[in-house]
Amino acid sequence: MRAAARWLVSAFAAVAAVLVAGLQLRSVGTLDSSQPGRLVLALGSAGVALLVTGLIIVKASYVLISPTLTWYDLVARETKALVKQAASPPVVAAGSHLRFDPLLTELEHANEMHPVPFTGPRDLRRALRSAREAVAATPSDENRAKLQQLEQMTDALLQRANAWQSMQLHRSLTKVLIPSGILLAASVVAFAWAVTPENKGAPAVTKPIQVQVYLKNVPQALKKAGLESTCAKGPLDGTAVGGTLSSPEVSTRRAPGCAAAKFVVTSEIGVAVPTTDR
Repeated sequence: MRAAARWLVSAFAAVAAVLVAGLQLRSVGTLDSSQPGRLVLALGSAGVALLVTGLIIVKASYVLISPTLTWYDLVARETKALVKQAASPPVVAAGSHLRFDPLLTELEHANEMHPVPFTGPRDLRRALRSAREAVAATPSDENRAKLQQLEQMTDALLQRANAWQSMQLHRSLTKVLIPSGILLAASVVAFAWAVTPENKGAPAVTKPIQVQVYLKNVPQALKKAGLESTCAKGPLDGTAVGGTLSSPEVSTRRAPGCAAAKFVVTSEIGVAVPTTDR
């Protein structure tokens, strides 16, 4: 679990680096007061993305730096469980006090197959102290075996307690991963959209522009525009009087095999290239 948390810390640290370098926060500077909505969205989404990344790193760090539980920690939990039992109604308080603490309940269930029942950290500590005193007073094989059994039981319960704590921390981490990941992805998308220049289309033709029109030899498209197919034999001189620079409305002069005409130059029939005034 600690290895998984270590991997998560490294992964989200890399994500933070991508957010700072890859998304290029300097792009926010290209937004001006004429785009207040985009500016607020860019700053907000960048802040949310960094906060979410930091939250995940902190949550994962709790798994890495969580202190190891000791027997004194278990005794402290048992004290709180006894207080809860004493404050509960008689019907609720009936039975073992261990069930008022999830970790102590877990240890009780994990020790069910052991020959020495687990009735609480205090009882086990007293039994261990008595076994050590018995060995010191009478170092018989029976007393040594009992002491060894209790010491092994104590070590196994501590290992189980620390595994339980790591599992709880890991579960709390995984619970925030999915919503945080979705929020992080949404923030990245929102930021990228906010700093992307708005496509306002091609500039409009606001004054007459001298152009040369190069038509494609597409009879049906030319006929639809009101032109003869012979108009595609060479460039036509004319003037752009409206539309946009990418699709201007032009008025062409008469040319060999092509009468003067007024039409819109679309990509389907050709292209209009601005020229110097004659």
